[in-house]
Amino acid sequence: LHIQGWCIVTMAKSKNHTSHNQNRKAHRNGIHKPIRQRFTSTKGMDPKFVRNAKFAKHYNWANRAKLIAAAKAAHVESTNTGKKVPVVLPKLEKRVKVVKKAPVKAVPAKPAAKAAAGKPAAKPAAKPAAKK
Repeated sequence: LHIQGWCIVTMAKSKNHTSHNQNRKAHRNGIHKPIRQRFTSTKGMDPKFVRNAKFAKHYNWANRAKLIAAAKAAHVESTNTGKKVPVVLPKLEKRVKVVKKAPVKAVPAKPAAKAAAGKPAAKPAAKPAAKK
């Protein structure tokens, strides 16, 4: 620092950035993947989408009936045996729409002579123009 009258003058800065020692510091405790949460946050999502998803989950009656039945079965089993049984929720089956296809009828093969007779004669290839 140089004091010149009422102003402090500093030398020009030559180094702006360095990553010296940063890699070593990062690897001291190891570099880990971020812990994946069970449910992703809905913070910042479209509120209309979040509200609709909430109602879709709540009023999914087919899935709800399965979950209730599984919970009741687990409760009955735990009361009979006296041991706590973890509730294993059933997975949803994929609903696949089955479309019945009509049986394909076999088409009789035509004889070779009839097939050739029915087609028009092939046109001869055009001759290239002669050079003069």
